[in-house]
Amino acid sequence: MSKIKVLAVDDEPYLLDLTKIFLENDPRIIVDLAGSGQEALSLVGTTFYDCLISDYQMPTMDGLELLKALRSSGWDVPFILFTGKGREDVAVNALNLGASFYLQKGGGVEAQFTELANMVRRSAEIYRSKRELEESENRFRNLLQQSSDFILIIDSEGFINYCSSSVKRILGCCEEEMLGKNVFDLIHPGDVEEMRARLDHVKRNERRGDPVEFRMLTASGECSPMEAVGSNMLNVPSVEGLVITVRPITERKKAENDLRESEETYRTLFEQSPFPIALCALDGTFVDVNEKYLQIAGTKKESIMGKGAMELGYVGPKDFHIISEAFLDGEGVIDQHPVDIGSPGGEVLKMLLSSRLIKYRGEPHIINVLNDVTDLIRAQEALELKNEELNEERNRLQMITDQSPGVVYQLFLKDDIPRFIFVSKGAELFVDVPTDKWLNDPSWMFDRMLPEERDRFLEAMRISERSGQTCRHEFLLRDFDGTVRWILNTSSMSQKRDGGTVWTGTLTDITERKRSEDAVKQVNRQLSLMSSITRHDCLNKIVATEGYIDLATKGIEDDATIDLLDKAQRSIEAIRSEMDLTHDLQELSDHDAQWVRIRDTIPEMVSQHPVRIPEALHQLEVFSNPMLPKVFINLVDNSLRHGVNATDLWIEYAEAPEGLTIAFNDNGVGIPPTDKERIFYRGYGKNTGLGLFLVREVLKLTNISIIENGSEGQGARFELKVPPGSYRFTDLQ
Repeated sequence: MSKIKVLAVDDEPYLLDLTKIFLENDPRIIVDLAGSGQEALSLVGTTFYDCLISDYQMPTMDGLELLKALRSSGWDVPFILFTGKGREDVAVNALNLGASFYLQKGGGVEAQFTELANMVRRSAEIYRSKRELEESENRFRNLLQQSSDFILIIDSEGFINYCSSSVKRILGCCEEEMLGKNVFDLIHPGDVEEMRARLDHVKRNERRGDPVEFRMLTASGECSPMEAVGSNMLNVPSVEGLVITVRPITERKKAENDLRESEETYRTLFEQSPFPIALCALDGTFVDVNEKYLQIAGTKKESIMGKGAMELGYVGPKDFHIISEAFLDGEGVIDQHPVDIGSPGGEVLKMLLSSRLIKYRGEPHIINVLNDVTDLIRAQEALELKNEELNEERNRLQMITDQSPGVVYQLFLKDDIPRFIFVSKGAELFVDVPTDKWLNDPSWMFDRMLPEERDRFLEAMRISERSGQTCRHEFLLRDFDGTVRWILNTSSMSQKRDGGTVWTGTLTDITERKRSEDAVKQVNRQLSLMSSITRHDCLNKIVATEGYIDLATKGIEDDATIDLLDKAQRSIEAIRSEMDLTHDLQELSDHDAQWVRIRDTIPEMVSQHPVRIPEALHQLEVFSNPMLPKVFINLVDNSLRHGVNATDLWIEYAEAPEGLTIAFNDNGVGIPPTDKERIFYRGYGKNTGLGLFLVREVLKLTNISIIENGSEGQGARFELKVPPGSYRFTDLQ
């Protein structure tokens, strides 16, 4: 027990000293002294005392005035009036004003002060007990007011006799409003029956301390989840009721719902994850795995629970040791660690393992996520092998390119300005231009061309870009010494970028070939001239011979002689026919192949008979002999002469990787299967004209083939096969 602090007040100093001496003989008592009431008031304002002893008769302020002043200020410390006055009215007034004891001075000093010390101890003990009780009540009251719970005391029928003030914060109504209400009227109807049953248990002192959840109505009329615990104190005199502690659990229920939803979400993610996931204890035994892991393992969940990956043969001791070391070194973290996992089929799967240390049901566990990269690694290996093959192919192509007699190039064309971005090693040998000038000077090649050659060069590339066909263009290029050479450009557009086009192709020197062609043409012209002179002379002699035969026939009546003259005439006509054929063949050889526009043949073709022609063919050009228009005219004439009842003529076309097919059709009688090839034989048929024999010869000069592919009785169908690079579609008008 702490020491008792006493303030003694008296206007007689010797009495104060004497009081201090006697009282402090008890080591538990400490005495302070004050010579007047005013001084005492000053001291009690700054110092705590367990008891105050005061004389009655003092100047300025007597003992009763001091007591009255202290009690008016709320000072409730025990007050002992110690006075020489023995008047009864003083004692009564002192006790009425709140004095704890009244002690009259006189008699034996030791006995008197012993009694005073007893009074001090008793009053201090009572005061301290009172204060402790008040503080305890205040603490309890504050706890109740600030508590997240509220307390009800109800009778056996459920009527509320007491309610703690914290109900205001929880239900929104004050305790006075709760008194007298029946607690079941505040409970959700759906929970009343259960709460009555639980209250009966409390009455019978059964299931003590078991909480029960229910819904309770608030002042706003809403239902709030609560949890209650009841205690039977009906037989406790100071209570005489059932004590119910009620706690709101809205936040807890929300947390429980959130936790349940979170667990459901993570369980769904766990089960539906495309990655194998395993939850393991710290010793490596399986606690849970998802469906993807079971697919990889090829087993059922119950077969692996409680067992380890090494025990099941999924990983070997070496890998298990490496993984364990990596996990410890990473302080409970593994990221993308390569590991081999054995599958039931004996295949070794390449995996990347990521692990984390987590809390599961309050205990440390390891969550392992596997990423199957077996297919990725195989793809990478296949890609590396393909890259090696591509490198080998690139090296072979580089070797071929470097050894090419011409120039292999890539060219970027923008705004009609060509810029080389790659040239093969033979570029410097091809023309007297160093490689850096090929690549850095975009104008050098055009500067070496004749102006008209530049326009034709660009136009050929534009036509190729529009048609999608390979560009084949011959042009003249001047050497540094002024020598002019023929160059063949063969190229294709490979891509579009940066507002221009990229072309890949070759430049080939065809000067010698052109010279040879010119020489052949010169010889052909000489042969043609000689043939023309010879043919002219022969025709004159044939005409003279026919005249003589005609004159001889008129003067002879002998049938045998006339028969001989007829045979001679037919021989002369055969000679004339052979000479006409040689003339036609000569005419074919006199013309160079060139781009022929199909639309140029349409007017003359349609003039013989209406022919249905696709609009796209108006933009078609074919690299062929200039006599190509006569081919189509001959086909129209052939249908009209031999189709018997042909009334509809039309042309179709189709593109394929192997080239372009142009089909000429009619709805006539068609051609028998036995004659499909014979119609192209020399001398087949009886009519004059170009004939299908010469049609095939004309087309054959530029590798264009022709066959008859119709059906007898349904019409003829002549199909012309034009190889790739020998046709193009243009938008020229």
